[in-house]
Order: sequence, then C-alpha cells, then structure tokens
Amino acid sequence: MQVMTQTRPLTLKDIVRAAWRRRWLFATAFLVLLPLSAIFAKFQPKPYVAHSLLLLQETGRDTLLSKNSDVPSGSMQERINGLQALLKSNHVLTTSVRQILGDETPSDPRQLAYLVKDLDEALSLTLVGNEFIEFQLKGTNPQGLGKKLETVMLTLMETLMSDQNTTSAAQLLIERRRDELRASEKTFAELKAIVDARWTLRPQKLQDVEKLKQQLDEKSTALKAVIGERDAARQALEGSAAAATPITDQIQLANAEVQRLSSSGGTSSPEYQLATRRATQLHKIDDLEKRAGGLQTEIDTTKAAIKQTGTEIDEAVSLKGKLAVAEEQVRSKRAQFEVYSKRYAALPSGQLLTVLNAPERMKMIDPPRDPEIPETTGSRYLLAGLLASILLPASLAVLAEMFDTTLRRESDFVEATGAPVLARLPPITLADSAGDWRPELTASG
Repeated sequence: MQVMTQTRPLTLKDIVRAAWRRRWLFATAFLVLLPLSAIFAKFQPKPYVAHSLLLLQETGRDTLLSKNSDVPSGSMQERINGLQALLKSNHVLTTSVRQILGDETPSDPRQLAYLVKDLDEALSLTLVGNEFIEFQLKGTNPQGLGKKLETVMLTLMETLMSDQNTTSAAQLLIERRRDELRASEKTFAELKAIVDARWTLRPQKLQDVEKLKQQLDEKSTALKAVIGERDAARQALEGSAAAATPITDQIQLANAEVQRLSSSGGTSSPEYQLATRRATQLHKIDDLEKRAGGLQTEIDTTKAAIKQTGTEIDEAVSLKGKLAVAEEQVRSKRAQFEVYSKRYAALPSGQLLTVLNAPERMKMIDPPRDPEIPETTGSRYLLAGLLASILLPASLAVLAEMFDTTLRRESDFVEATGAPVLARLPPITLADSAGDWRPELTASG
C-alpha cells in the first residue's frame, strides 16, 4: 500500500493539535534535556577571558603597522593580519610558554608543542574600528590569566623591537627587567640572611655535635655497665624457674613471703633470711632495669639531637650553594637591566614610551588583568536545554503529522476518496448510545 502524506499545508491549529496528540514527546524531552542541561551547566568549566585594549597612534612608516607609501590608507586590517601572524608565530608562542611556566616547562618537545597549541587556540587579536587593537586570552581559571596575557604581549613587543630596532614598548620592557632584578635581589637578600645566620651558628653546632657524641658514648658505657650488673644479679638470684615471671610479680610474691614468715615469728629462721635476701635482690634488679630504661631513652634522645644538628649543618652547606646560584641570577638580571636601560635611554625628549612607539604608537587603555566574572554563565545552557526541549519535540510532531496517513479532516477524506462528504458523525459517548442521535447533514457538491 502506498504511503500517503499530507499535501494540504498545515495550519497553526493543525500543529497545535498534532503537538497535543504527541504530548509524550514534549514530556520526554523535558524530563531528559532539562536535567542534562542543568548538569552540564553545573559541571561545565566556566570560560574566562582576559582583555587588553590598545589605542593606535600612527606617527610613522615602514614597519609592520605603519602606513607605507605603497600601501593604501584603508589597509589597516592587512597590517593587523601581519601582526596577528607574528603573534601566532612559533617563536612568540614558545617563548611565552617558557616564560609563563618557568622551571616547570616540560623538557619533552611533544608536551611543549601541545602547550603551544593550547595557547594558540586561546589567544586572539582583533582590530576594533581603525584605531583600537584588542588582545584576548581565554581560559578556565581566572587566576593568573591576565599575567599570562601580559607575558604574551611583552614577548610580541620584544620580537618587534628586536626585528625593527625601534624603541617601541621600551618603558614596559625596562620596568619588566627592573621588576625581575628586584625580585632576584630580594630572593638573594632573604637567602643570604638565612645563610649568614646558620653559617654563624655552624661552629657552635659542630661543637654541640661533638658534645652530644661524647655524651652518647658515656651513656652507652653506663648502659652496658647497668645491663651487666642486672644480668649478674639475675644469675645470682635463686629459683631460675621463676626468671620468666615479670619482675613486679616476683617482688610481690617475695614481699608476701617475707610478711608471712615475719608474722609467724620466724624472723631468725633460715627461711626468713633467704626470703629477705631474695626480696632485696629483686628490688635491686628492678632498680637496675629502670636505670637501663632511662639510659636507653636518653641515648635515643641524644641520637635524635645529633641527627637534627647534623641536618642543620648540612642545610647550611646546601644553602651556601643555593646562595651562589641566587647571586649569579642577580648578576644576570642586573646585566639585562643595564643593557635595556642603555639601549633605550637615548629617546627624544618628550617622546612617550608606550607599547609601540614607532612608527605607530599603541596607548594602553586597558592593561591585562585577571577577569572577575566568567564570560558566560550556566544560564545559557539551561536556556538552550529549555529551547531544545520545546523545538525538538515540536519539529518531530510536525514531521509525524506530515507523514501521518490517518484521515482526520474532511479535506483528507475528499482527497483520499475523490468524493464529497455527505454527512459527519459526531463523537459517540455512552450517553449518546442510549438515546437518539441524528447525523449532521452537509450539502453535497
């Protein structure tokens, strides 16, 4: 049987009826899409964007952003494209990644390439009108995002300066080198204070170690003597079978025996004398064991003190090496700062040191900073889920109505049979079936 489709255009009333007949589609869409959009809005990382806006000030020619005599005046976008190509160059991106990560830069070239690719995708440069340039850096963590964008921009400016031998961005670069020098000097000063303090105490620490070692030897010798005396007392003790019994239990038994013999009036008997000597010997053994335990505790404490003092001495030597490295870094940063200062000191009087000073200067309107709020919130996902839960089932309902072969309208019967409609039967209910009803006659064509 051939499948029939609706040929008459659907009206709004038809669409509403079709949607109502297939209301389960809407219910399913609401139950599925809205929770999914809520979950996605909650757990999807929020996008943050760090911005920096620069104002172009054209004052010269013959550089990447200059208006060359051979270049039409309306070709600013072409020059921005060149600047964007330089911004996305492997040199600028790789240098920026290394400066951002510092010592944490991966040594694996593949990992570094992935980081460069991520920075490339997150970074953009846009010409706004003919006078503004906007830098953008996207990320999921707002902390430090502005600093990363600043690093990329300064790397770009350094590349422009090195290639064009201009004084562009000199002030920012000099300030950057000055900050690096101050940071290294501060680190060196703090480390030097710690090293000086520990190195001053080092002779005293060495003397302390020698004294502690001497005390350790004395206490070890005393412990050996006490242990030997205790073992001798145990061997001299009668009743070797009771040697496995704890000494406190043996003392209690011996004291009880002495009291028993004393109460019986036999203090001069050999049994009483023997019990008294045994009790005395047991007390002596107990005292010797306590002394041995105390000496062992002192020995352990002395060993720990020797180890701790030795660690402090070793740390002083290690910090001495770190101090030498920090001092070398200070010399390197100072040399870089002096080179930059001498290189850009001879600027013409009255010439401003902005981001790009020649031939077109860029005036910093909005410096890079960490974004305070995300670019978008989770409400857009909820709105998208709501729209999808309405539009998707509505579209499916319309498609189902278009391909539905059920005859519901008079025009459907006329189109299917080719004959006019003579009568229309109203819906039959139980109440109608018990009484009389008449068909509604219609005029035939």
